[in-house]
Amino acid sequence: MPKKINADNKNNPEIISILNEVSQNFPARQNLLKEWSKLNSDRNVITYFSSFMHPAAMIDDGDRDTIEGILQGMDNTRELDLIISSPGGRPLSAERIINVCRTYSKGFRVIVPKLAKSAATMIAFGADSILLGESSELGPVDPQISYVDQTGKIVTRSAYAIVKGVEEILERIKNAGSGRVEGLLSLLPPVDQPFLEECKIAQELSKDIAIRYLKNTTFKNLPEKQKDKTDQKDQSIEEKIAKFLNPEETFSHGRPIMYKEAKNIGLNVELLKKEDERWNLLLKIYTRSNFVVSNSNIIKLVESPQSSFSASVPPMS
Repeated sequence: MPKKINADNKNNPEIISILNEVSQNFPARQNLLKEWSKLNSDRNVITYFSSFMHPAAMIDDGDRDTIEGILQGMDNTRELDLIISSPGGRPLSAERIINVCRTYSKGFRVIVPKLAKSAATMIAFGADSILLGESSELGPVDPQISYVDQTGKIVTRSAYAIVKGVEEILERIKNAGSGRVEGLLSLLPPVDQPFLEECKIAQELSKDIAIRYLKNTTFKNLPEKQKDKTDQKDQSIEEKIAKFLNPEETFSHGRPIMYKEAKNIGLNVELLKKEDERWNLLLKIYTRSNFVVSNSNIIKLVESPQSSFSASVPPMS
């Protein structure tokens, strides 16, 4: 909870500054966002941070509405920087955020200080360019799905992992003797067939969105998919970004895809070197914003130099 500033402190800017830093109030980040805009040709800037520890922090349509609300108050003839840190979420929500950012800006760039995974990587695909630090990570775009596990706890898993896990257990049941079936059945997550179909649809939707936006922004001269098996390898967008589309390529949904690999794939990525003064500024923005969504009941934080919006959950009992 923010500390109360008494009357004696109101005339002491340094005390106010220190209290804002300790409490991580909006002014602790506001001037940093203004500085980022100034160092980047007066581009509009919005930060979009989500908790990596709470399933309710997934990207959803409410985030689209918040971002659009902020953009409506900005000069839309300027280019936009979206600084994003998120574990991912719903593919359609990611697509809607892309559309909003492109609608309200002259040009759209995504900046990843640390991690932009799953649907957050999809948002990056919809930008004209992606700015990465030397330690920044993108990841496979397999969507994240939340469900209640065998213990009654809400968990979030990749759609691929859910479907693959169920299929492997069912195959083991099929080949097992009668005495082993009961134990194998206990390994199945408490999900039904329609849920599994939704997972598969979400996977295909993620692939479609990723390929379609890269066709508009990065790989304009490539077909979306390979037309013939005899075609030369890596001559379609689907083949180019196979590492993002198929978790088997990376062996893990959380496996990082960093600048060098993204560049080799052909994405329009720029490298923000650690010697660049903008990198140090970006780390300050990241550290303060991530602190809020990692050390409080706030699970989402969306800010510009003029506005601050947050979403919170009840305290853990």
